[in-house]
Amino acid sequence: MMSKGAESTMSFHVAEALEQIDVALFSMYIMLFFGVNLFLYGIASAKSPQYPKWMGYSVAVLSIGSLIVGWVQANQGLSFLITNVLFASFASLEMLWILVMGILVLRRN
Repeated sequence: MMSKGAESTMSFHVAEALEQIDVALFSMYIMLFFGVNLFLYGIASAKSPQYPKWMGYSVAVLSIGSLIVGWVQANQGLSFLITNVLFASFASLEMLWILVMGILVLRRN
């Protein structure tokens, strides 16, 4: 049997490891879905003659920002500036782009 102190120390280390896994997965999620995915959509819509080129390039630039945010967060961990300010700003603008593009697609059909 373990003593209470040893159990609490082990529980703390397990919780810390789970937190590190959570940060790593969240950073990958940011880089894949807000970075790579929207970058490819932006380039595709910029190359398309049906949609304004500036809209495609604008989300491509935003997605590069999201890639950088995800990379920094993966390397440095969670921070107020990166997670709560920069990620929230980039994600909000990218979601606005998705909304506008959805409206443009519906208007074309």
